[in-house]
Amino acid sequence: MTTPQVCSARKRNRWLLLTSSLLLLFVVLALGGLLYDEYGNQRITKSNCSRIQKGMTRTQVEEIIGKPPKPSSRVTELYPHNGLRSHLTEWFTRRGMIEIYFDQNDRVREAGFYQPRKQPGDLDPLRDFLDAFSGWLK
Repeated sequence: MTTPQVCSARKRNRWLLLTSSLLLLFVVLALGGLLYDEYGNQRITKSNCSRIQKGMTRTQVEEIIGKPPKPSSRVTELYPHNGLRSHLTEWFTRRGMIEIYFDQNDRVREAGFYQPRKQPGDLDPLRDFLDAFSGWLK
């Protein structure tokens, strides 16, 4: 037979377990989203940018650096220059950005890699630790 205090303690323990689990799930999902945003595309590098040659198709470029992720890329239509219509597509992460100018036939006209300026933030120690940890796992 259980007493009212035992039933109350069990309910309190269940409630505590449920809220703790939900809080942990929220933290894991938030951290996962942050890490994916910061480290999602590991192929945005200077060495991969140097592999992109003038005249390559968009498909060939995407084989090297992947498709541009929606929140971390931008496509800009440019006005005709010397009678040629072109557009700029940017792939960027915290570690750098690749800008590629495509012509009207979706072939590379020009590509460049740009390293972002280091702006210290509150999460830098965590990011540095995760960089080292992810390197250790590979």
